[in-house]
Parts: sequence; structure tokens; C-alpha cells
Amino acid sequence: MAQASITRRELWSAACAACIFFACLLQFIVFSFGRDQSIYAVLGDGILHGKLPYRDLWDFKPPGIFFAYAFAQALFGTSMLAPRILEMLGLCLLGASFVFLAKRWFGSSLLGIWAAALTVFIHSQLDFWHTSQPETYGAILTALGLALAVHEENAKRPALHWIAIGLVFGLAGLMKPHLLAGGAVVAAYLATRQQQRQQEQQQRIRLNNLRHLLPILTIGTAALVPILLTGFWFWSKGAWAALKWTLFEFAPGYTALTYQNQSALRLFYAAIEEASFRFSAIVAVGLVLAFALAPQHRREREGVFVLLGVCMLHFAGIAMQSKFYQYHFSATLPFLSLIATLGFAKLWFTLKQPGRQRAAIFVVGISSLASMRVATNDVPLGYWARASERLRFLVSQSSYANREQLDAALYHVGGYNLRDNQQISRTVAQLSNPDDAIFVWGFEPAIYLFSKRASASRFIYNVPQRATWQGKEARSMLLGDLKRRPPKVIVVERHDIFPSVVGNALDSAASLEQFVELATLIRDGYSLAHQTERFDVYQKTQESASLAMPEPRFGQAR
Repeated sequence: MAQASITRRELWSAACAACIFFACLLQFIVFSFGRDQSIYAVLGDGILHGKLPYRDLWDFKPPGIFFAYAFAQALFGTSMLAPRILEMLGLCLLGASFVFLAKRWFGSSLLGIWAAALTVFIHSQLDFWHTSQPETYGAILTALGLALAVHEENAKRPALHWIAIGLVFGLAGLMKPHLLAGGAVVAAYLATRQQQRQQEQQQRIRLNNLRHLLPILTIGTAALVPILLTGFWFWSKGAWAALKWTLFEFAPGYTALTYQNQSALRLFYAAIEEASFRFSAIVAVGLVLAFALAPQHRREREGVFVLLGVCMLHFAGIAMQSKFYQYHFSATLPFLSLIATLGFAKLWFTLKQPGRQRAAIFVVGISSLASMRVATNDVPLGYWARASERLRFLVSQSSYANREQLDAALYHVGGYNLRDNQQISRTVAQLSNPDDAIFVWGFEPAIYLFSKRASASRFIYNVPQRATWQGKEARSMLLGDLKRRPPKVIVVERHDIFPSVVGNALDSAASLEQFVELATLIRDGYSLAHQTERFDVYQKTQESASLAMPEPRFGQAR
């Protein structure tokens, strides 16, 4: 698979792959927010205004994604576009890393370009709901870490590369903890390579024999730096108790909803099966080809073993989460795509047909595989129609006159509807002043963004209060927040039912009936000002009923 020079055919192939890459990437410009992206944007904007995650604005994801959104909004402004720009730039970095890895491990830069195109093609199919998630940025950081590891072999100061690799995987661990484990695979890989170099140099004394452990020690130590600095930041700001309650008390209960009474090995196998066969027929067939066909490059097995090691640790993390949401796989799919692209490259060189016949076979075959399965099927219109509409909108050829019409057509799934959130946000803005606080009893944090109103509580959605675990303490905290800063407007949502998230089949309106204190506060201090199929909007009419209760504290006995 080694290349002596680049042919015209290869240039055309690279240009085709680049067109696919950027055509898929450009769609991100008009991706809207889903619920999760709205949460991250509220937290990111809060960080920029001096608020602390968990203490002042609450979500139970690790803090890395909040920092990513804060960074994006600091650079590009607070909008739905800001994190998408960061995501697009990050995917370009991932693509460059793949080109470098493919050249070193598989002897072909072209293979890396096609792997990047396949990655972004699948990622764009995950659509607005499952993109710009912690796993997205974790994949980008993992690809960068792998590229640094491969580049280390020619470095004059490998220790600097080890430190950089550790820092990168430490940041990935702030996105999702299991992504940190990829650094262990890279450290073991570099340690093995270091040992091989020592043996080649015939360094037999005891001290030199221990040098191969330096990559492991250095990478491991460096990986802890971002995590420890983040912990120190929370501690110095007085938010450590809030972080501890959220990540070590609330989050485990969320995971246990679907993990308990399940076999860990069965979940692990299910993660492998879904990642390999659920999202893309191209990946499924490519993986089979990669393992069935003989190696074409001397370093191929080396690269595949490292990529598989990273993926296996990812699968373990996915199994532990046990939810199997599509975005849980988005940190792993890029590396499976790289291996799958290798499989098709090996098939290309194995086929005996002339170049044009092979090209025809591949065009027909890949096109057929691409149409067999897409990563997400629950969005309106389907992927191909959605992709066409987005690209046509970007060149002013769409049947939709403006962005609002495009959003109304494309961005609703399940119980979520972007247009409903935008409309109710306008009502909230009309019923309140810019400096008024509001409160949403539901799972629509986008209302805070679109109405440009601050939350009266740290809880920007009500999953903690509706949860079958930790709910009593979360309700106490919420009531304390509302007592300190009574909201001018309260929005109550209906039809937001999430058994796998809260542990019951009640929507927010029904669960309010069981939350007597909040129901009393609304009844005594607010009047119904506006009503839609999904939302009741209450406006403050008098001082809310006094909530005689002790100040809630994290970790207090329940």
C-alpha cells in the first residue's frame, strides 16, 4: 500500500473524499440545539458570567463539555452556531490526525482522507440531537493524542510528546471518564516501542531496562493535571460539595436505572455489536474486510491493535453507562471508520480488475452500502432529504424562505420541538423584564436561551426533582433557590416523559401534583397567563407563599 508518488487518479480520489467531507461538515452550520446542547450552552454562558457548574447552574455531565461550550461562546458569541463552529474545526483537526495516522500506520495518506470523510458522513447522520456532545470532543482529543503518539518516534524530545499526550487524554477524561482510558492504551504502546528501541540498541543494564516505563509514568502523571486543576478550581470557588453530590451521588443513581440486574459481559458485547453494525453498513463491511484480508503494510497490525485497544475501552465505558444512546458511540465510531476504510483499501489492492472496473465496483458498492443504513432514523424526512435541504438552504436554493421555517420543518423529534420552545420563549419574554428571573418546571432549558432570561434556580431542568433517587434533596435545594429569588414567570411542561432518565412514567405536569410545596407556591402566587398544548405559563401576581424551611446543604442527611 506504500506510495512512491501521487497519481492523477489518487488526486481525483482525494478531491472526491474532500468534497464529501466538507459537504457533510457544512450541514453543521444550520444544526439547531437539542435538549442537551441547550443545557451545555446555558452552563457555558454561565461560566463566562462567573457562575459555577453544579453549584450555580446544574447538570450531571462531567465538566469538560461545559468548558468547551464556554470556549466556543467566548470566541463566537452565544448562539446555536458557536459550538457548531468549534465542532467543525475540531472535526477538521480529527481529519488531519487521521491523514497522519494512515500515512504512518497504513502507508497511505489517501486512506486517511477517506476515513475522515466516512467519519464526518456518519457523524452528520447523528444530526442535531446526537452531535456536539461530550463524546464528539472526546473523539477529537483522542485522535490528536494518537497522532502525537505516532509523531513521537521522530521527536528529539519524546518526553514533551508524552506530557502533551497525557494532557490531551486528561482533557478527554473531563468529557467522559472512560475516554481517559485511551491514554492507557497509548502509554502501553509507547512503552512497548521504547522497549523495542532499547533492545535494538542492546542496552542491557538494569537502569536502561526500566526506561521503557517512562512513557507510562509521564503520560499518567500529565493526564491527571487537567483533572486535578479542575477539581482545585471547584474547591477554591466553594463548589466542591456541589460537584461531589452531583457526580458521586446523583449520577450513579442515574446509571443504575438501566445497569442494575444486567450482565456486564452482555452489555459489553451489545456495545460492540451496536457500534459495528447499527450505525453504518459501510463500517460493518469494512471491519470484516480489514480483519479478513492480509496486511498490506508492515505497520498495519500495529495501528489496528492500538485502535482496537482504544475502542475496547470505549465499549467498556458505553456498557457501564448502559443507556446506548447514539451519541454514546460518537467517540468510538471515528476509529472504527478508520479501520473500516483500511478494509476497503485492502480490497482495492486485492481485486485484480483494471482501475476503471475497480472504481466502478467501489462506487456502486459503497453507494449501496451507504443507502442501506443511516445512524439516526427518528428525525423527520430522513437523512438524505434533510441533508439536501440544509445544503440548498446554505446556497439560497431551499424551499424554506428563512431559518425559522427550516427549523420548524427539521428540528423536532420525540417530545422535543424547537419551534415550540422558540414560541413559548417569546411569550415568556413579553411577560417579564430582561432582569427578571424565570423558572421552567420541565426539560426545556432552551427557553432560558431563547427568552434571554436567567433561571431563578440552579436547576435549569427538573430531572433531579422527578428522579426516584435523590429527589427529596433536589426538591429541597430547588425550593431554597426559589425562596431566595422568586421567579417572575413559571413555565410548566407537559408530555415530557422519560422513564429511562427519571425512573417513572410521569410528565412534569403530573409530577408537579406530587410536589406539593411547588404546586402550592404556583397556586398561591401565580396566575395562568398563557397555555399551549405543551406548556402552561404562569405570571407572578403577588408575593409567593413563605417557604419555612432550613437552608439546603449538599450531602445533608435525608
